[in-house]
Amino acid sequence: MSETEYRKAVIDHYENPRNLEKLEEFDFRGSSTNDLCGDIVGIKIDQKEEVVEEVSINLDGCVVCKAFASMFSQKIKGEKISEMRELDEEGFFEIVGFYPREVRKKCSMVVFHAFKNCFD
Repeated sequence: MSETEYRKAVIDHYENPRNLEKLEEFDFRGSSTNDLCGDIVGIKIDQKEEVVEEVSINLDGCVVCKAFASMFSQKIKGEKISEMRELDEEGFFEIVGFYPREVRKKCSMVVFHAFKNCFD
């Protein structure tokens, strides 16, 4: 993804975050914080037949945090829970579609940690 595409995607998802609706019923829930910037991310996942059916995020964070939470929440729908449990950092960035700049990596990783906490 080019720098221009990266910026457009981040701004779009920051201004119009997806999956903010509240799930009343869910199978997994996790949260994480980034004390450096004050980012707070909560994720709820509802599954059907061992597949991610719905995802809900709540967050208070910087541009990168909000954008990554929105993009990630869209892209994991339809994924197998067993594969999502095994997700590592590399896989996380592959799902989202790009890596943040090194100085903003912590802002994106709070999303990854909230997701991983769903299964702890």
